[in-house]
Amino acid sequence: MSELGKSQIRDVHTRLAGAEDKLSQLDDEAARQANVVDLGMPSFSQITVRTTADQP
Repeated sequence: MSELGKSQIRDVHTRLAGAEDKLSQLDDEAARQANVVDLGMPSFSQITVRTTADQP
């Protein structure tokens, strides 16, 4: 195998390892999102009151 071929194979392995690492990070993030607990906090729009008072 030529040196160019070996270099290309190493490059592919490096990219594959990076892609697998990114997929692992995404899996971890998805697992954390699945475990989010709703604290029942109202949203901003639920706690604010819209007023349209006429100013004299």
